[in-house]
Amino acid sequence: MDGLLLHHPYILLFQKNDWREYLELIALIYDYLEEANAPVPFDVLKTILYHHYSDKVASTDAKITNFFTMMIAELQVLKDSHDQWGKRFVESTPHGKELLKLVESMLVQRTRFSGTSAETMLGALNGLLFSTQNMSQGDAEKHHREKIKAYQADLEKIIKNGPKAAELLPLTHSYEALFGQAEEAAIHVLAATEDVKVAIERERKKLAERYIKQEKSAGENIRILADFHLELHQTEEYKSYKQAKDLFSQLSAQVRFKYNDVNRLLGVLLEKDVVSDDALKKSHLSRFSNQFEAADASIREKIKVQIEILRQQVNHALMTDTHLVQNSLNNIFKMLYGQKDLAHCCLEDMELEVRHPWSPDFGVIELNSFHLPTEIEGMKIAEEEWTVEDLMSLGLGLARAEENTILNILTKLKERLIEQKFILVSSYGELTSLAELYVLLEADILEPAISKELKGSCDLSFAFLGRAFVLREVPDYQYTIKESYESTS
Repeated sequence: MDGLLLHHPYILLFQKNDWREYLELIALIYDYLEEANAPVPFDVLKTILYHHYSDKVASTDAKITNFFTMMIAELQVLKDSHDQWGKRFVESTPHGKELLKLVESMLVQRTRFSGTSAETMLGALNGLLFSTQNMSQGDAEKHHREKIKAYQADLEKIIKNGPKAAELLPLTHSYEALFGQAEEAAIHVLAATEDVKVAIERERKKLAERYIKQEKSAGENIRILADFHLELHQTEEYKSYKQAKDLFSQLSAQVRFKYNDVNRLLGVLLEKDVVSDDALKKSHLSRFSNQFEAADASIREKIKVQIEILRQQVNHALMTDTHLVQNSLNNIFKMLYGQKDLAHCCLEDMELEVRHPWSPDFGVIELNSFHLPTEIEGMKIAEEEWTVEDLMSLGLGLARAEENTILNILTKLKERLIEQKFILVSSYGELTSLAELYVLLEADILEPAISKELKGSCDLSFAFLGRAFVLREVPDYQYTIKESYESTS
């Protein structure tokens, strides 16, 4: 590991005695994060670790604290944040995905080949010398003439002495070497898409600091959205991602390769029996197209989210700017009103006038003082309009709706219990309604097949009427399905 990663911070993980257990927990947490596809409350992940360490170490809380400190602060494979109510959330990072892919590539026993890597390395270094960014038109023409001349000479050698005499044909590599090189490159491409997301957020923050904090005018702040696209497309991460996307696209004008659809290319390799079906199934390449398409969709979604944030910042800047203009006008009018005679003389001396291309008759113009917003009174419903039958029907309908809601929540709880064997109130998840809270605390009364056991107390997050609440010291029941019910079902 020292020779492979040198001074990489991941060395800290593999120097731990229980590094295998750490990797298992990281993979378990990432499975949960990817399934949720959103930041997960810290308490949920803490419960997962609590169940893992409860029967292994004496000080469970200290072990959990040390684990998250290492993962968030030292290795940065997890990232935490807090919402406006102080609730803590945890989400994945590019470093965490890179670590898991690195370990996965180590676990799979692959033979490494130096020939293809040496060719890739020399190609990259020579590419620095012949980069089109620093090449003039004359240099480009000279480059192609030299290439044409070299290929013509090589063609004559092939005609006289056969393909073995050629010097410019691709180097002869084994199928295993080329396939392994392609697989390593696929992993690198997918890992690089995470850097694109980081660049998107970084450019948005840079623009926000440049525009918003320097008290730009409203007109200047509107340019921020255009500048975001312009500067994002100039980043090295996004340009590299765009190159990869064009290479894989069947709609682009790229003519560098005969096949640019990876799935089609793999199908041709299978037809020609170059790669076995078993080797392809075990390879990352079989899933690459779907994974790259998902990464591309997530990048587009990331751009939309960052643009929406920029729009909110621009709206805030515009509102702030209009308030400043309004305050300035109010101050000017106060000064004019306080010095009426001087203001009147000044305005007369300025000889202000308004010219119209026509002379319309506006009639009588009356100046209004201030616009006072008033609420329109709604039509009140008279109690006499409701009959006894209407009230009875309304009450029965509300009762049936409430019963159906409780029954649906209870059914889902039973299905989860059958699948997970037991559920703690603390690990149930965020509540979304009062009915769900009622079912969670009285499940054994509502359903005889469910039994509960008090395990302590916990705090619950609860959303109601668009606001979030925290319920303190709620009984932490453990729910299970009774054995008699399991045998009958």
